[in-house]
Amino acid sequence: MTNITEQGFLNNENIFRTLIEESPGPVGLYVGRSMQIKIANKSIINIFAKGDDVIDKLYFELLPELKTQPIFDILNHVYDTGIPYEATEARVDIVVNGKLEIFYFNFVFTPIKNNDGQVWGILNTGADVTELVLTRLKLKESEERKQATVARDLTPEKNAHNEQYKLLTLIDHSSDFVSLSDLDGNVSYVNAAGRLMLGIKAQQELERHNTEYVMPTDVTKLVNQVNKGLMKDGKWSGEINFRHFETGEAIPVMGTTMLVYDTITGKPQGRATIARDMRREIADRQKLNDQIKQFEFVTDFMPVQLWTASTDGNIDYVNQRTIDYFGIEPKQVIGSAWLNLVHPEDRDGCIAVWTSSIKTGNMYHYEFRLLDKNGDYKWHLAQALPFVNDGEIIKWFGTSTNIDEQKQLQRQKDDFLGIASHELKTPVTSIKAYAQVLGAMLTKEGETKKAEMVTRMDAQVNRLTNLIGDLLDVTKINSGRLQFNKVWFDLNQAIKETVDDLQHTTQKHKLVEDFGETGQIYTDKDRIGQVITNLITNAIKYSPHTDKIIVSTRLKNNEAIVCVQDFGIGIASDKKDKVFEQFYRVSGDKQHTFPGLGLGLYISSEIIKREGGRMWVNSIEGKGSTFCFALPVDGNER
Repeated sequence: MTNITEQGFLNNENIFRTLIEESPGPVGLYVGRSMQIKIANKSIINIFAKGDDVIDKLYFELLPELKTQPIFDILNHVYDTGIPYEATEARVDIVVNGKLEIFYFNFVFTPIKNNDGQVWGILNTGADVTELVLTRLKLKESEERKQATVARDLTPEKNAHNEQYKLLTLIDHSSDFVSLSDLDGNVSYVNAAGRLMLGIKAQQELERHNTEYVMPTDVTKLVNQVNKGLMKDGKWSGEINFRHFETGEAIPVMGTTMLVYDTITGKPQGRATIARDMRREIADRQKLNDQIKQFEFVTDFMPVQLWTASTDGNIDYVNQRTIDYFGIEPKQVIGSAWLNLVHPEDRDGCIAVWTSSIKTGNMYHYEFRLLDKNGDYKWHLAQALPFVNDGEIIKWFGTSTNIDEQKQLQRQKDDFLGIASHELKTPVTSIKAYAQVLGAMLTKEGETKKAEMVTRMDAQVNRLTNLIGDLLDVTKINSGRLQFNKVWFDLNQAIKETVDDLQHTTQKHKLVEDFGETGQIYTDKDRIGQVITNLITNAIKYSPHTDKIIVSTRLKNNEAIVCVQDFGIGIASDKKDKVFEQFYRVSGDKQHTFPGLGLGLYISSEIIKREGGRMWVNSIEGKGSTFCFALPVDGNER
């Protein structure tokens, strides 16, 4: 049973691919209940005999001939129970070139689980032993025919000798080390695989005490453990280091020594030892560990706090950057402990957004303050995305980026804009008053041309006043001090008044009203008028070569929807999401053609958001734009 995340296994496929391809035996990874093939080395692809293109195909569909065989039921049982299944010399019939052929395999189905103990895949490893089994079957058949022919002439002693010969023949074909010794541990037999493993070339070399097969440093451990196991259970299993007879090399093995009993008396008459060479497995394990360490090094080197979470939202991994920031042990961050490090004022909002993401699977995005090792709270932007397989979320991967410096700079900028706007407002108001008095005096004296120039100056002062007002609104929005005075009013009537006022400011454009019934609405009338004014003046500004702008209203799904449509320059598709950002300006071929600070749409969208609504834009570059906003109302669709 293997506990490893699917992300760790699949998203690091390049890390493991070389390891898997080098494996002489078949290796495959099947993911999900549908058993989608995610990893398959050349050996298992050859066994499938369905071509090289098997990745992402379903195991059950790729090998339909197995439906009448136990394999499908075994796979489903392993997936449902999480219990691995191991088979030795199991017969499996596979269609090769249109013909059903017989194969024999030693194989293991190992369930792969996540940290919650849920099975998300099955690892298939094994060995093709068809040739060995068929050879043994042929040998057995030949021996049986021979036994049938000469059975009458054989004495019981000859029969016993023949059975022992057949048994040793089978053992000699084993791929594992097998040895036989007497009760005192004196070895009398080592099979071919064992002789090859230890470099034994002559009979006299193998006839030693079994402790001579072991590295000297392991002898005491072996003798004590084996004797204790044999006395208690008649069997001992464990890891030990064999010794190569020629080179002295230590060969790590997983061994089992058991007592061999006389079939007649039931008394022990010797020992049998079976050992599996672990060198390849240990080397593979080391390669895997090296790759994991490299992965951890990369994540620890990243300049952001990187973390992962289980499907229930609990943190289960943080990189070194995270530990360095907090200056505490990882266990004080893992699970839900990290919430204790969130600023108390931000904690409820942080939990609410994270819980919503866990339930919906939507991207997690939230700004909050985290306590650092010096006891200071610093602003962070946390983002996380779910890893999804077969429609199910397997893992969450997230980052937390320190944005405290940007926050401080933003605050300083807002403070400066607020102070500057207030300082500018008083002299500008005075200039406007003086201009109006001067204009009236010049008109009275008959200086019409001079009075007209003063009027133009007054218009520029109005423009400057509007810009100062925008700057003040931005600082209020960013500091949460934008005030609203809600009243009940007729939305269409309020929009019509704004449209009529703006129609007097343009001779070129016709403002067309297309109103549907919207009824009364409870919101800030002046702020909504500010939004409508911004949308219409933008439409006029960005459609210099057309003469019509359409202002429409309608009621739908308990929302009052207002749209302003122009037929001007439009907005490129890759820029539509940016138009509601601070200081962003939509420009034509020459940027100076469309002056402005780029604050109007940002202010408008924030006003609508704070009134519980939403704002959006539909646009085609070169054909115009339609800006809309929707506000909640009481009533039914009309």
